[in-house]
Amino acid sequence: MSNQLVTEPPLYTPQFNAVTGKYEDQSPFVKFERNNKKLYKCSCKSGTLFSGYSSFIQHIQSKTHQEYINNYENYNKELIALKKENINLRAAYLLLEQKNTKLDRALDARCVEVLNLEKKNEELIMIKKVFKLLTH
Repeated sequence: MSNQLVTEPPLYTPQFNAVTGKYEDQSPFVKFERNNKKLYKCSCKSGTLFSGYSSFIQHIQSKTHQEYINNYENYNKELIALKKENINLRAAYLLLEQKNTKLDRALDARCVEVLNLEKKNEELIMIKKVFKLLTH
């Protein structure tokens, strides 16, 4: 029995072109690159895998993939919205982390201040006791 770990190939995702406002295919491979063992899967059709530049080009020219790219935003509306929400939540989390760190520092400073005041208070109580003993 083999103890090899089999991993899922990474998902190919088209890139958004801000100029045209559409999603476009961009090869994850370098043209004429040899011995490329990297395997990608595309969600345009179940079980679609490609490895290498030429198989990528062949895949993106298929009617199924062309339909998928033309309607990518409709097919992935929920995913895109969740990714945007995730980015916003991470930003909010980082801001809260910074605020929390500042509050922790302020609390630490106040704790040191309170300890110093307690020491001074104890000293004053001792001085009062000594003063009372000396005046009676």
